[in-house]
Amino acid sequence: MQETQSFLRLMSEHPHLNVQFSSLDALTPSMTIQEVAEATRISAYTIRFYEKCGILPPIQRTESGILQFTKADVHFLRFLLELKQTGMSLEEIAEFTADGCLLERIRRNELSAQPVERRLVMLRQHEQRLYEQRCQLDMVLDAVHQKMEFYEHYLRDQCPETAES
Repeated sequence: MQETQSFLRLMSEHPHLNVQFSSLDALTPSMTIQEVAEATRISAYTIRFYEKCGILPPIQRTESGILQFTKADVHFLRFLLELKQTGMSLEEIAEFTADGCLLERIRRNELSAQPVERRLVMLRQHEQRLYEQRCQLDMVLDAVHQKMEFYEHYLRDQCPETAES
């Protein structure tokens, strides 16, 4: 019970994790793959692919083999999609998730510093790449703005009838 309270306190103290865990219901399997697909707008095929490739931590199954997702699984899947949308490769995401779901290990009070440190290093490296990409995009945007200003000045100075419209 104390582990559960520690877990819930940790989650409530870190709202940036975007997790609203108010009870252990978040860790109780309750969603089918179709429900998860609808909630995340990811196809069931892609979810199965992610699970099979190890990008998703192992998902609990019923006795008949049907995948049963927890709210924590869905949150983790959304986080993985955010990483993918930022340009992290599936190989990097698989490496990132190699330790499985850290939230569950926190809940069981079994989490050592090593996997957290490893993920932090990976996220810092990824963050640096994103800053570099942003810098490159800013330079391209500056060039586009300069070209737009040139054309606007041209139209205003050389084609006054066009500038009025």
